[in-house]
Amino acid sequence: MAEIEGFRDLNKKFSKLMAVATQKQLETALVSGALLIANKAKSNAHVITSTMRRSIHIGGHTEKTPDFKAGEGYSDLGSVPSGKNSVVVKIGSNLKYAAVEEFRGGSHAYLRPAADSEADAARLEVAKALEILILKAAG
Repeated sequence: MAEIEGFRDLNKKFSKLMAVATQKQLETALVSGALLIANKAKSNAHVITSTMRRSIHIGGHTEKTPDFKAGEGYSDLGSVPSGKNSVVVKIGSNLKYAAVEEFRGGSHAYLRPAADSEADAARLEVAKALEILILKAAG
């Protein structure tokens, strides 16, 4: 029976990667990119009292924000997990009027423009965080 040279070592490294890349660590990588979008959304938000800016947060990824749901007075970006191994983070505000500000049209939209302008930088940030996970596993 033929054996591929280095296969066992490669298999060990893949096993380490799977152990290192837990859901919590993948969430952390996503949050690192989401922070860029959230910060841009805060600078975009229409300001009267700064309450809107303070309310913008990243949620949906920890037990601390179990009630962060779209369509219930929340304005958010994010998606519904497609499986048990999915990782999702949401960016938004829990203020009742946040969705009105975002979706009424005109110059008050704050979240979508932030996501559009920071998408490339956020992807790069997530990629860097994932690279650190992979290097840690390979080490």
